[in-house]
Amino acid sequence: MINMIKNIFEDIDLYYILINKDFLKNKEYFIDKYCNANDLEYINQFIYPKDQNQHLASIILQKSFTNYIYYKNIQIKRDMYNKPFIQNLKYNYNISHDNNIVVGVFSEKSIGIDIMVHNDINFNRLKSMKHIFNVVEKNINYISLWTITEAYLKAIGIGFNNFENRKFYIKNSNGEINIVNGKKNKLINKKIYIDSILYNLSIVYLI
Repeated sequence: MINMIKNIFEDIDLYYILINKDFLKNKEYFIDKYCNANDLEYINQFIYPKDQNQHLASIILQKSFTNYIYYKNIQIKRDMYNKPFIQNLKYNYNISHDNNIVVGVFSEKSIGIDIMVHNDINFNRLKSMKHIFNVVEKNINYISLWTITEAYLKAIGIGFNNFENRKFYIKNSNGEINIVNGKKNKLINKKIYIDSILYNLSIVYLI
């Protein structure tokens, strides 16, 4: 169910869960194994089954890489920006989801991730919002731009609600994309096929 795609950097592990027939077939088992009352309350606030399944998979990822034996005992908390965390972990993690996939990255450093299906629908939707981007960002693919920005905001811990007040911008210089006027970081932005679907994946961690 949980697969490591690859090591992006030496100190980052990237995992994913596909919400497919096998996942849905075992959904009740996953709920019983991983979810406590608080988890169920969080999942049930979402109306659509797709959203509920994504958040169930997110809970599974977050809890699977702890040293706890009983996953139900693990309490996932959220900070003021709604970023989930588990207290007393020795590493940092971040979660993202789109379509039928949920991805998680785990690192000793502060880290953010965002994933989005790379298709014309998402591209045109973001293009219609181009007025919210910095002028120097217009030469970057809108899907890459969006996922990089969200991953960085998650890495620094302030969330996407602060998008329009951001002090940094993304710059494409001779094909090399960097985050300018932000905290020192390492960035990866790439297209990757998972289960025959093309995604744009961005990971940012602070150094």
